[in-house]
Amino acid sequence: MPERLASLLNLRTFSRACAVLTALAGGIVLAGWMIDMPALRAPAAGFGEVKANAGLLFVFAGVALWLLDGENAPARRVGAALGACIALAAALILSQDLLRWNARIDELLFLDPETAAEGEPGRLAPGAAINLILIGAALAALAARRAALAQTLAMASFLASFLFLLGYLFGVTALYAISGFTTVAVYAAATMLVLSAGILCARADGGWFGEIASRTEAARARRPMLGIALVLIPLVGWLRLEGERRGLFGPEMGVAIMVVASMLAIILLVMWSTAKANVVEARLRRYSERLAILHEIDRGLIANFTPETIAESALRPLRDLLKVPRAIVNLFDYETGEVEWLVAIGRQRVRVGPGVRYPLALLGDIAALRRGEPQVIDTRALPPSEHRDALLASRVEMYMAVPMIAGGELIGALSFGGEAREFPEEQVAVAREAASQLAIAVAQARLHARVQRQADELERRVRERTSQLQERTAELELANKELEAFSYTVSHDLRTPLRAVDGFARLFEEDYGAKVDGEGRRLLGVIRDSSRRMGTLIDDLLAFSMLGRTALHPVALDMGALTAEVWAELGGGSAATFLVAPLPPARGDRALLKQVWANLISNALKYSAKRAAPLITVTGESRDEERVYCVADNGAGFDPRYYGKLFGVFQRLHAETEFSGTGVGLATVQRVVMRHGGRVWAEGEVDAGAKFYFSLPAHE
Repeated sequence: MPERLASLLNLRTFSRACAVLTALAGGIVLAGWMIDMPALRAPAAGFGEVKANAGLLFVFAGVALWLLDGENAPARRVGAALGACIALAAALILSQDLLRWNARIDELLFLDPETAAEGEPGRLAPGAAINLILIGAALAALAARRAALAQTLAMASFLASFLFLLGYLFGVTALYAISGFTTVAVYAAATMLVLSAGILCARADGGWFGEIASRTEAARARRPMLGIALVLIPLVGWLRLEGERRGLFGPEMGVAIMVVASMLAIILLVMWSTAKANVVEARLRRYSERLAILHEIDRGLIANFTPETIAESALRPLRDLLKVPRAIVNLFDYETGEVEWLVAIGRQRVRVGPGVRYPLALLGDIAALRRGEPQVIDTRALPPSEHRDALLASRVEMYMAVPMIAGGELIGALSFGGEAREFPEEQVAVAREAASQLAIAVAQARLHARVQRQADELERRVRERTSQLQERTAELELANKELEAFSYTVSHDLRTPLRAVDGFARLFEEDYGAKVDGEGRRLLGVIRDSSRRMGTLIDDLLAFSMLGRTALHPVALDMGALTAEVWAELGGGSAATFLVAPLPPARGDRALLKQVWANLISNALKYSAKRAAPLITVTGESRDEERVYCVADNGAGFDPRYYGKLFGVFQRLHAETEFSGTGVGLATVQRVVMRHGGRVWAEGEVDAGAKFYFSLPAHE
């Protein structure tokens, strides 16, 4: 993005320079008429003479372009007025030439009719007049922020001016003069060319010219074609004409030479452009692979995979992307001063899990690693040892250690290397990204394992020491709070890489989406859809973790009315039949219990939607100590063998492609009901519908 901004600023500077040159050229012409110096009006005989009115319009145009380049509203209005005046004046002058209303037009322009009739300051060539009409209209469009229209009009003027100059270059009078009218002066043609270019570059952040002026690889690859069109081809044409005029070859040979030269230029340009496009495609492919690796690590984070599983799944594609024969995820043991392999992938073998240890010194300067500085180690420069010999035997002559830092703590390093003696900047950047994500994964897994061990230990103590139930229950509640805080913290920390993945994918889609094939756009869609799904998972995890900290506000509830309210919000447009039996009242937190009904009814709608006649039934009854409520449907049901996963967080019994969802809804229902002192259970069979029950205490 900074490169693109610099490009736009350079173009705006160029536009302002064109404005100054145009106004200066017009002022020189006016001075030439005022002091009667022909050299200021025409370079030499035969190159035409710029008229005084043209010089005045050039001054106006230069001032207008300068004013329109800024953001000051009054200045832009003045610039717009000057553009309109230029177009109107040029149109009046053109009418003077075409309709011969000399006296009337000269009077309007405050010109001497006799002088105008003699073709002195007042007469303007029709081609120049038409060009100035286009320029005036382009300036007015620029003021109205119609960038595309302004650029189109400016391009028409640019091409016409270029044609006038080609007439002088080729010696073809018909290109810049019309019989019976004055000619377009070479000074005027050059000034209008510069002015048109300035208008084109004034708003290069919009319009179709913005695509050409952008800093994208595709634009860089295509811009040389403009040089071919504006410089090389006219030059070849001029050389051909000069050769024919000097008798070096005939017309046929001249045409052949021009065709061959043009073909050669286009072939070279196509070859160069293709090479650039191939580089861009390779870069995009590597970028996609980088995103895939980060996504694999993030997926492991969400699913609470083990560090070994996450590292192994990420290290395989990472080694291929880094193009090295060996890559290792190392964990540091500061007590023993050693490094232990977590996962190592070589040319032919993969090792997962601990067991291989070696000194910390083999990974370079540990203090520098703590500062986030990668270390490059020359194997041959290491002191003689069995580890050095093993590395050389594996043909690892040079390797790099990239620090894995989580929460400010250096927990390990990602090392990779081989026979190559250098590590490219892009390779190091990829390794840094992966090391950062792997550090988060390892830290989370360690924290999760520690919390899990605490929970297991608490459960064992509860079973063994029933006499100390109250004390152990408090410890378990503390562990649960730590687990909730852990989930909340991890979910917040996951938002940063998730925003990076989605932001880079969006930028890639904006800048390069039109340049890749259908498969590339599909893969880009997968990346963005996956990031959005991950965002949904994080939001659900946050909401779930908040349930344990939300205070209850119990009130008396009409459960029938609450159910009807939920159905009014969810059932609109549904083909399902919704039946509600009389429900016993309850007491509880209205917002949380409404969420319970919403989750159960939305699940029933979702899993019965594929039935020809979906049916949802809500019933309730009062028992001795509790009120029991039931939501039943005739949908897909579930396999009773997997009942244990039914109310788990992120646990799903159906594929996402079959039924959407994150697997948090039933876990939320269970947590809310349990906080009210109730319980949750379910009954169901595959393709035979399901019934979900929850109970609430009969008293507060």
